Amino acid sequence: MIKIAEKTFLVTGAGTGIGYSIAQCLIASEARVVLHCNSHVEPAQKLASEAKTDCVVIQKDLSQPQAGQELVEEILNLGYSLDGVVNNAAIMTELSLDDNPSVWEEKWLKTLEVNLIAVSSITRRAIEHFKSKGGGIIVNISSRAAHRGDTPEYIHYAASKAALSNLTKSIARNFAADGILAY
Repeated sequence: MIKIAEKTFLVTGAGTGIGYSIAQCLIASEARVVLHCNSHVEPAQKLASEAKTDCVVIQKDLSQPQAGQELVEEILNLGYSLDGVVNNAAIMTELSLDDNPSVWEEKWLKTLEVNLIAVSSITRRAIEHFKSKGGGIIVNISSRAAHRGDTPEYIHYAASKAALSNLTKSIARNFAADGILAY
């Protein structure tokens, strides 16, 4: 069993939903938690203020270029040594075949930026950090849409989550010898 008391975890998308619940569980297990959020800052701040462990909230828009790398750098610059990352943040916007082609492409690019590119940047920097300290844990939150596809309005979301699942498998295969576990 992995002991998480006094370990430091980054949870992206920790302002609501699954990310918020994961952060609550980590806090209840006495872990230090960095709660990332974009637009749901108040719930994350409330959770951090009520925690009996060390918690900090960082707001960052993961749809911006290099935001994932910057997020991890900001955490390390605060003096935290990460032990685990939970990549939960994602967007799921509706699109239509009737959308203007530029709107269609913009929605695809933003979805891929948040759901895949930012995660890959966070993961890349976390792996570098984990290698220097002998290991760490990466948990990537996917979706059933990754395995079964989705409706035409959400095919971009399903594609991004399928790629995330493959990224996770590739990390697990290639970095376990470095003590890096990926789920």
